[in-house]
Amino acid sequence: MTSHLHTLALSGVLTLAAGAAMATQTITADAANDNTMYQFDPTQGETALSNGSGGWMFAGMTASNSRRRALVRFDIADLIPPGSTIVSATLTLHMSRTIAGFTPVTIHRVQASWGEGTSVAFGDQGAGAGAKTDDATWIDRFYESGLVWQNPGGDFDAAPSATTQVGDVGFYSWSSPQMVAEVQTWLSNPGTNFGWVVVGDETQTATAKRFDTHENAEPTFRPALVIEYNLPSTCDPDVNQDGVADQGDVDYLINVIAGGENPTGIDPDFNQDGVADQGDIDALVNVIAGGQCP
Repeated sequence: MTSHLHTLALSGVLTLAAGAAMATQTITADAANDNTMYQFDPTQGETALSNGSGGWMFAGMTASNSRRRALVRFDIADLIPPGSTIVSATLTLHMSRTIAGFTPVTIHRVQASWGEGTSVAFGDQGAGAGAKTDDATWIDRFYESGLVWQNPGGDFDAAPSATTQVGDVGFYSWSSPQMVAEVQTWLSNPGTNFGWVVVGDETQTATAKRFDTHENAEPTFRPALVIEYNLPSTCDPDVNQDGVADQGDVDYLINVIAGGENPTGIDPDFNQDGVADQGDIDALVNVIAGGQCP
């Protein structure tokens, strides 16, 4: 058996047996930042509005034909180990006030950083409050910093990441393959994570929806991003523990599988498929050659 396995290993057989399926991990992330951009026109003497620390954010068109767009962001890279593979991503928001029936609400990937200051609007907060330092506004990414949106109302992808019909008060969720791709990108490149903008129906008046923010007094109403992911696979190809992964490790594994001594105490089932056989040798050869762990 030893010579047969050795011949197969040296011949460069790289066919991998399927590794044991890794258990999918699930986390529920709280929003790191959220805010509302209230449409205003400085040429008409109107002042910048925001609601950085308010308990609600808004999306859609008001009865007076003024746009509202909400911003929300989650710190993906602080919550998920690097190298993980995102399986699914679902954004859930609680909508707490509206005068409209079911209307489409889309989310879009934001293309630039933005801020959340200390502004808090009065009452139901739909009218906004005077913007404070670092607030996102219809024009400013960070109020009083000189950093502005290239396009008033925010810089974001034209194509929506996901769409949901939002009607009466309650919880609503957005999920799509595009969101999975975006969360994966934010995990791999945290510097590109500017979150999503929530856009309501802006084709007619009185469509605005009020959503609860991460400052809302009711914790269960706050924005949540449920992410399913698989941890990166890890393995040590230096099975003979001599400090280098090479042919000596292949020979060592072959010997152990054939019933030889195992002074380093390695698990000969290298690919974790439940049996120690040629598949484990193939997997080890592949990893030593620079392939991924099974």
